[in-house]
Amino acid sequence: EWSNAGDFTLKGILSACIAIVYGTVATVLCVFVGLIFGVKTFGEVVTGSEVHVSIIAKLLIPLVIYAISLLFWSAYSLYAETVELSRAFRMVEVVLRVQALGKGMLISVAIWCASIGLVSWLTGLIPWSFLGYALLLLFVAYASLTMVHIVSQLSMKYVKPVLGDVVNVGYMEYSLKQRAEESKFEDEYGHQKQGGRKASHYADHHPDEALTWSTDSDSPEL
Repeated sequence: EWSNAGDFTLKGILSACIAIVYGTVATVLCVFVGLIFGVKTFGEVVTGSEVHVSIIAKLLIPLVIYAISLLFWSAYSLYAETVELSRAFRMVEVVLRVQALGKGMLISVAIWCASIGLVSWLTGLIPWSFLGYALLLLFVAYASLTMVHIVSQLSMKYVKPVLGDVVNVGYMEYSLKQRAEESKFEDEYGHQKQGGRKASHYADHHPDEALTWSTDSDSPEL
């Protein structure tokens, strides 16, 4: 509901904070690896210069980015389930969540990193840097939304059966079994069906208002 826009905005800002923290860690580690394996100056790492970067650094930096990306999406999954910011930084839980989501998580994050890297290289060829950055930002946003969907599907497949039927969504606990049971008595529009339940159910749930017919008119009145 639009009335929850403020709450959604706050949750989005907290999600961005998680991304910034993990992104900062990835940047620091990449710079550290670059400085160890053949980069002469700190500026060359920051500006992305590969003139003095060794083969080892070129292999290790993508691996660092991939590993931190795995941890980030695992942490984001924990935060989305509970809306507790601290859960995203409990490293034992984060690592266990990576293991729980299985090889589907490993493959998805690898594709996510590779696709962003490829698009980043392609947009870097555009002579207008502003346009290149804008296109890259749009692609990263789309790819990240796709990853949100993938992680949620993996969570439903591998995590939900372990945790049980109650799934935390925001601040609300809701039983999936209860919802499935209720949907049996709803039509495609979410309205209650008139059949299927016992007559005692409807006898015990009288409507607040009932239509009656007046004797001197053909129109219904309350």
